[in-house]
This record gives sequence, structure tokens and C-alpha cells, in this order.
Amino acid sequence: MTGQSLEEMSGARYEDDTIRINVGGLKKRLLPNMLSRFPETRLARLLQCRSTESIMELCDDYDDAEKEFYFDRNPSLFPYVLNFYNTGRLHVMAELCIFSFSQEIEYWGINEFFIDSCCSNVYHCKKMKPEEQGDWDNRSEAGTPLALSTKC
Repeated sequence: MTGQSLEEMSGARYEDDTIRINVGGLKKRLLPNMLSRFPETRLARLLQCRSTESIMELCDDYDDAEKEFYFDRNPSLFPYVLNFYNTGRLHVMAELCIFSFSQEIEYWGINEFFIDSCCSNVYHCKKMKPEEQGDWDNRSEAGTPLALSTKC
């Protein structure tokens, strides 16, 4: 794969005009135009790749025969990323570990700015609680989630 970006090749090489991704075993087909709405994100940047080397800078593996990109990420958090591409907003469920969620959206290149107003106050309040802020590493290693609560 050289010369053309995935976006340019989507008509020629991707007969169904989709990008195939595999996130920790969760396989999805995504439309390039849906991804390109958010050009700074990891998946949208894949569309601009012109070589296998540039693809490998953005994903963990690539199967050229299947045209599938593999990401060694938690598949249970990926639906939040998909919802973002569909709606342009991020929603955070109360049962999520805020630290894991924050790391995940950072990995995918999604800015916290996109967290919808219905979730924003709780998210930022919980994330910035001083007594827990310095404790993230300890809790993460111990497996104790920093779940969202409804009060600050």
C-alpha cells in the first residue's frame, strides 16, 4: 500500500466503502465520511495513511489481505467511541471508571470538550476531586474503579 490514502482508495479497494476495525475482538465496519467529520481523531487519521508504516503508527496491527485494523483496547469502552462518531457528543455512564474512560478517549484522540452537557459537570467534578486525583495510579493498579457519582 503506497501512494494513495485510504480515503482516496475507498472506492477502488474497499468495495463496500467501509473501514474494517477490530477493537479487542469487537469487529466493526465504519464509513469513512463518518470518521472524517473529526479529523484529529485516531480513526480519522487512519484515512490519511499512505503506507503500512504510517498505519502501524496508529494501530496495533493491520491485515492487508482483509483490510482490517486491529487495536488492542478494551472492547467494552469502544461503544462510547462509536457513539461519539455517530452523534458528535460523548456520554459517560455512572458505572464507568472515570480514569479508564479518560484514558480511552485520549487514546482515540477525542477531546473532553465533546462530553455532552448532561454528563460534563459530573465527569469533571469526579475527575478533579482533589482527594482522588493523586490516587488514580494506586486505584488503577489495585483494580478499584473511580466510578462517577451524581454529586461533587
